Amino acid sequence: MIKQSFQPRFSGSVFERAGRRALAAGRRARDRLAETYLPDASAAPGQRYFQPLEIERYDGWESTFSELGENYIGHRFDILGSGWTNVHHGMSCPGVEGNRYEAAPALPDGRQAAHLTGRLNASNRRAALNIRALIDEDFTPIDWHLDFKSGYRWRESVWYRDIRYRGVPGADAKLPWELARMHHLAQLALAHGLAAAKRPGFRGGGDYAREFRNQALDFIAANPPRYGINWCCTMDVAIRAANLLVAHDLFGATGHAFDAAFENIFWRSMREHGRHIAANLERHGAMRNNHYLANIAGLLFVGAYLPAGGEADPWLAFAARELLAESEYQFLGDGANFESSTSYHRLSAEMMLYGTALLLAIPEARGIAPLPDQLSARLAAMAEFSIAITTPAGRIVQIGDNDSGRFLKLFPLFENEALTREAHLDHRHLVAAISALSDDPSLTSFTGADHPERELVSALARGKKLPPTVRAEITDHGTGEASELGEFLETWKTAAPANRQFARFALAEPFDAARIAFHSYAEFGLYILRAPEFYLAIRCGGENAGRPRGHAHNDQLSVELWIGGECLLADPGSYLYTPLPERRNAYRSVRAHFAPQIEGAEPASLDLGLFALGPPSGAECRYFGAAGFLGCHSAYGTPLWRAIAITAEAVEISDMAESPEHILLANETILANQPPYSPGYGIR
Repeated sequence: MIKQSFQPRFSGSVFERAGRRALAAGRRARDRLAETYLPDASAAPGQRYFQPLEIERYDGWESTFSELGENYIGHRFDILGSGWTNVHHGMSCPGVEGNRYEAAPALPDGRQAAHLTGRLNASNRRAALNIRALIDEDFTPIDWHLDFKSGYRWRESVWYRDIRYRGVPGADAKLPWELARMHHLAQLALAHGLAAAKRPGFRGGGDYAREFRNQALDFIAANPPRYGINWCCTMDVAIRAANLLVAHDLFGATGHAFDAAFENIFWRSMREHGRHIAANLERHGAMRNNHYLANIAGLLFVGAYLPAGGEADPWLAFAARELLAESEYQFLGDGANFESSTSYHRLSAEMMLYGTALLLAIPEARGIAPLPDQLSARLAAMAEFSIAITTPAGRIVQIGDNDSGRFLKLFPLFENEALTREAHLDHRHLVAAISALSDDPSLTSFTGADHPERELVSALARGKKLPPTVRAEITDHGTGEASELGEFLETWKTAAPANRQFARFALAEPFDAARIAFHSYAEFGLYILRAPEFYLAIRCGGENAGRPRGHAHNDQLSVELWIGGECLLADPGSYLYTPLPERRNAYRSVRAHFAPQIEGAEPASLDLGLFALGPPSGAECRYFGAAGFLGCHSAYGTPLWRAIAITAEAVEISDMAESPEHILLANETILANQPPYSPGYGIR
């Protein structure tokens, strides 16, 4: 028998798009008449990949997972700046900057299943009620369709392509999407492992397993395939599938076996997730970004975990091939991601990392080709970029957007013992996880060889590692001639006062220039100078017109500066996307950044859409070395320069506009206009 290979559909010509619209209309009509759950049938159990975990490697995490477990069993979630919130039907929500929507009615009966009859589309009610009947009587349903900050709620009965989630003031679809990614379920599984190992402070292990089972069934019942907010973005469907599979596998690795009725529903849902991803890939011709990478990574997990044979095999083969292709397409030669965002670099690198670990574990009988030798070096370069952008406080420099996005969140870090704020800008887990596949000593020295994510990734990969590769040693990170910096500084002195600005930041103590470490990421557009006394990151370049610009900001020539462990200048982050367009533009505006600015003008237009940016600025690094930095761009129609001189006593920033008609804003005005710092999505 010849197996039919998986043939993905991508956007193409006008006629193809018209054909797809007609096809969608037919599918919409079909889904209104027929049940969208797959037919009831005994689903064969899926694969297992995690080896039994070495629970002693998680010593020191007991209090974190004990408290997290209590929160999740109590249906309390801290999502995108919400704070720990009990999410349930009929809840009253605080609102977002004055935008608040009234609560939907609470569920009417003790079993709390009546809402499925009244809210789901008619074709799916019978199947949903059958799933709901498997849930424990005392379980309180979670409202998976609610933005529990603004209170806005999307209807379960709307077909996924008809969902509208933009243009509603204050309403943010990212809240239900993020909750439905199910990151917390793997943490429940790890809490189960610690409880099973008789660590103090935990419930009985069965409580965590029951909660996982109930929440998974609750979601599947309340979210029939292709209906509601949680099916309209394929990226989120894919991430959810991977998290459900990993959590389910981790429960098995820590000694729990689920009942047959649950297993049947679970594996049927995983096949439904796989079909949805395969039919809704977020690729538009040759253009793709982190969404497509998430689609591929999620499909890889579904194809790998489902039993061999049938549609799982072509899904797996396609996803494995595409994941490796995207490792070259979406990551630059310097290791950074191509979307002009340090936070999206972490998200995309996680997809590559966990996907690679799974590929290492897949049995040879599944027919996956050997991994290329250069993959090890590419992953190591991704980790080294995260190391370079980490400031003295252990948080990364924020360049571009930050939506706090993750693929898997196994060991969440918090800024305090009360777990009241997650450390969204800490990338140590990523570096530790990559080191599990390579044993690169430069990576383990950054995180420590005993970081628990190393052990967990190694368990997923079944102890296999990528072949070691020899990377060329880079000894000179500089570019240009220091004399050009000196010549510019002499020219700067002759410029009219209105066309120049100057700022001086004294060092706490004199330092030796020989101790400066240089990190040049010219393809990404970031230059970093690090010494014991200071840390300086400069944004310049990386504006290839063929790359996505939806997550880029007007930040060319901006800087982040730390002296003596104190942050003096910082990129303020992103805060929000679609709920408040004015806030979105405020944070991606040049006004939010410590960069040379012309009053009343943006280097690139912000009027093309919330995820579009005007043409590149032409930013260019002219010198980068021990003496400092010199760069310019011409986005205002005239060259605008920034020079940074590193002396023994200070960091000195000199800006200049070449044209006398271009008046530079005063540095004091720039600093006064910056919005509040946002260390994660939804947080200020």
